[in-house]
Amino acid sequence: MNTAKMERFHDGARVCFVGDSLVARNQALPVVIEAYKERFPNEKIRFFNCGVSGGTAKHAHDSFEDDVLICKPTHAVVAFGVNDSGRTRLSKERSAARYQDLKERYDRYRHYLTALCEKVTQNGIELILCTPAPFDEYTETSIPTLHGAYALICEYANFVRSLAKEKGYRLVDYHAYLCELMQTEPLFGDDHVHPTAHGFYRMAQFFLANQGIEACEEHAEIPARFAAWREKLFVYRSIAAAECMIINHYSLPQDEKNAIMREYLEKEKFGARTGVGAYFETIAKRYLEFKSQELDLAREVFEIYDRDLL
Repeated sequence: MNTAKMERFHDGARVCFVGDSLVARNQALPVVIEAYKERFPNEKIRFFNCGVSGGTAKHAHDSFEDDVLICKPTHAVVAFGVNDSGRTRLSKERSAARYQDLKERYDRYRHYLTALCEKVTQNGIELILCTPAPFDEYTETSIPTLHGAYALICEYANFVRSLAKEKGYRLVDYHAYLCELMQTEPLFGDDHVHPTAHGFYRMAQFFLANQGIEACEEHAEIPARFAAWREKLFVYRSIAAAECMIINHYSLPQDEKNAIMREYLEKEKFGARTGVGAYFETIAKRYLEFKSQELDLAREVFEIYDRDLL
């Protein structure tokens, strides 16, 4: 495992992991937390999951003050690209319109990721930039692959590398590591995007190795002491997921956002849907129920972390 060692987090650090559903699923971060707790038991290091399912660099940029600064971070670990790429457009027939759409998305990503990184550093927060995980185009699963998605995400990873080099940001190159590792190990689930539990463990292991820290032994399941924190965090982060994927316009007044969400639930008429449909119905309803309590939920998440994990 070849990694360029970077300084580890020290006593008093407040570390935000900012990203899409690969962060929001909250499977890699417990491995990092556990390793720090075991190796440095007398240090108070707080980790915050600021992942958003469906998240993009633009959404993270627009919601930065409310979503990240609320944690008063000393460090931010930033990873985007998979959703920004518009990879599902590859299922459409090749055309000038499709190409233009993909190009515009790439340009938007470059603009907003650069701007997000500047927001991080301008607020005195130490930045660790990460390349996106690869798209596993070549493993046959029950879900048809998207031909060209592997190459598409490669270009996004190349931009992250160039940005880190140009600005002197510390870099965790998940993409290069996982591309090599997935030649010999199954790392991704049926959708070709989200890692399996083992894949998430490998990501955490690689992140820690960049800091010269050995991960704890891989568990079949996330230890029970993480359960209350993960459960409350899932409700809290569902609000951001609904805002990102359904409303997708962060600057709107709150009453307009609520109206959009109510109209969405009425229009969709979810009924007995399962899978993705059921998930969207759940986060839409949670948004309307809990948006007004968002700050209270955040405080509860912080309190549970301090009680169970610090």
